[in-house]
Amino acid sequence: MGPRMQEDHIVAEEGSASRCCRFGLSALAIVASIIVFPDLIEACPRCYGSTDLQVVKAYYASAFLLSGLPLAIVGAGVVVFLRYRKRQKSLDDSSG
Repeated sequence: MGPRMQEDHIVAEEGSASRCCRFGLSALAIVASIIVFPDLIEACPRCYGSTDLQVVKAYYASAFLLSGLPLAIVGAGVVVFLRYRKRQKSLDDSSG
């Protein structure tokens, strides 16, 4: 079900507030667990201080991957936006 119209105003579903509240509580629980148990997210001593070439290469590969993912996501968003704009322009040109 989607939002319903009531007196020229869109009224959100009743369940949407509870979904938002659940998301907020989940996020709060994750942040609290990171603050309370910081040892769980630390790198293991084997990886963190290793001088083994294979471990160092894996570390750099993961760093490049994690740095490149946001760029890829933004790039994909730009491509989608440009395609949408091009499609809208072609629809406007054909209708008018």
